[in-house]
Amino acid sequence: MEASLRAKLESIAERHEELNAMLCDPEITGDKARLLKLSREHAEIDPLVAAFAEYRSAESSLAEALELLADPDMRELAEADVEAQRARIDELDGALQRLLLPRDPNDTKDVVIEIRAGTGG
Repeated sequence: MEASLRAKLESIAERHEELNAMLCDPEITGDKARLLKLSREHAEIDPLVAAFAEYRSAESSLAEALELLADPDMRELAEADVEAQRARIDELDGALQRLLLPRDPNDTKDVVIEIRAGTGG
C-alpha cells in the first residue's frame, strides 16, 4: 500500500474515533441537527474504517507467518498462510481503494423509469 493512501486511511480512522467520542457527548446529543450531521459522517466512513482495521489485521497475520518460516517444523504451514494472507491483503487493498472513491450524491436517490411501447416494430 502506498504511503499516501495509508496516511489518508489513518486520518480517516482518527476522524472516526473523534466522531465516536463526539456522538457520546451529551452536549451534541442535545443538538439534533449537529447529531444528525455527525451520525451521517460516521455512517459514511464506518465501512472504510472497518476494512482498514481488517487490512491491518491481515498485515500483522502476514508478519507472524513470515516469522514462522524460520521454523523448519512449521515451514509448510507458514508458506500456505503467507500466500493466503498476501491474497487477502491484495483483496482488501482493492476494496479500500474502491471505498475511497467519491460517492455520487445521486446514488441514494430514487429513479422512476417509464417504458412505453413504440410504433413501427
